[in-house]
Amino acid sequence: MRAARTRTRIKGTRLYVDDPAYPQQGRRAVAAYQTTGDGPRARRWQPGTIGPNAAADQGLAQLRDQSRELVRRNAIAGTAIDRLTDNVVGTGIKPQLRGDLHDLWLRWTDAADAAGQFDFYGLQAQAYRAVAEAGECFVLLRSDPGGPVPLSLQVIEAEHCPLHLTRSDGGAMIRQGIELDPQNPARRLAYWLYPRHPGDGMALTATGMEPVRVPADRVLHLYWPTRPGQLRGEPVLSRVLDLIADVADYNRSELIRKRTAAMLVGFVRRNLPEGITPDDLKESWGDATVDDTGHHHVDMEPGTMQVMGPGEDVTFNEPKDVGGQYDVFMRQLLRLIAGGAGILYEQLSGDFSQINDRTWRAAVNEFRRHCEMLQHHLMVFQLCRPVWRRFALLGQALGRLPATVDPTAPVKWTPQAWPYIHPVQDVEAKREEVRAGFASRAGVVSERGDDAQAIDREIADDNARADDLGLVHDSDGRYPRGGGRSETTPANGETNAASD
Repeated sequence: MRAARTRTRIKGTRLYVDDPAYPQQGRRAVAAYQTTGDGPRARRWQPGTIGPNAAADQGLAQLRDQSRELVRRNAIAGTAIDRLTDNVVGTGIKPQLRGDLHDLWLRWTDAADAAGQFDFYGLQAQAYRAVAEAGECFVLLRSDPGGPVPLSLQVIEAEHCPLHLTRSDGGAMIRQGIELDPQNPARRLAYWLYPRHPGDGMALTATGMEPVRVPADRVLHLYWPTRPGQLRGEPVLSRVLDLIADVADYNRSELIRKRTAAMLVGFVRRNLPEGITPDDLKESWGDATVDDTGHHHVDMEPGTMQVMGPGEDVTFNEPKDVGGQYDVFMRQLLRLIAGGAGILYEQLSGDFSQINDRTWRAAVNEFRRHCEMLQHHLMVFQLCRPVWRRFALLGQALGRLPATVDPTAPVKWTPQAWPYIHPVQDVEAKREEVRAGFASRAGVVSERGDDAQAIDREIADDNARADDLGLVHDSDGRYPRGGGRSETTPANGETNAASD
């Protein structure tokens, strides 16, 4: 008896997939996806199967070098990294602390840099820029007994951890310079780091250039793992490096073409008699216009009229202009680069002629959401929180912080406030949110990068100082706006009778 034929319909479509156990009888099965199967498109597209760390083994070092070179030499790449650093870090992502804890933290931030070049917030910018440019960086937690808390930070580049170092060492597995726990491969035991940057000239001739094992609790690894299990980070510009290089070549070619067209003024045409030889030409016209390479040229200056000899004619060069398509073409290329880098076209190009305030607000909101993701998942979680825990533990151990301080307790970190797009409308909207109960005043103040309690203390100090001096400001919320102090509510709180 012939087996029954079964067909399965893909939900939401009119496509059917035949049972593979049933003979197709010349009928071609429908692929489950548009690009799969054995059709022409699928045959042309044969992607490789590669894991996240195998991809890094094959090309990450070269990719990192390409990114660094473009950022160093190309204005487009450098601007993209600058704008990301400005918006993700800005003046710093700061904790909301109070009292003696806040004072001790402020004193330490100025001594946080082991090199003494930045405060803690400057190190944040340096670290994120290294992550954006090369895909990752490392922060060493060093002991520094000379500071308010014996802790200092050193940011080092990704090249300090060798990508090629992969081996089994005493039961522990070292992959791409990172030592992993054999019982739990997701747990990192140590990092193998060069004591000096291997790309520096002096480092190549110096002694001790073997990688050194540094325990993982002394190293912070900052990077964005785009795939689960990924050990090393990729540069932000990875997807647009080739496009940036092509744009640079195209612009350079256009510039050379314009310069050449501007310098090549015209051509001198001479009517030659029949049968004349090159030696006869030299005898008649001379050879002064031939340079060392054998090329003829005529020097011309602006405003010069050259008297030509008999039988000579001049044809002026009329180069074709690029036309109106150059601007459109370049704008589209820059949009693609900006999108691949995670910033806005207007930020990359400085061109705001193609946008209005409404579309700008929508675009900025999308960009801010991207920055806030990086601020929390990358900067706060991978850098700020571990540094705070080490700072609090050391401060307690030395008796500089009270025992009631819990190093593991969450601390709120607030980035630099976003500037208003429409200041009056934005402030009015925030005020209405607070009055409607949709947000707290402390939350709104926190979004501005400030502490509500600190703001309240400053307002109270301002009011007390104004009362002592007999001043009434329009910003004083204790009195009607614009009317000053009422006759029945003086500064001392007493009630006065109205007088004629």
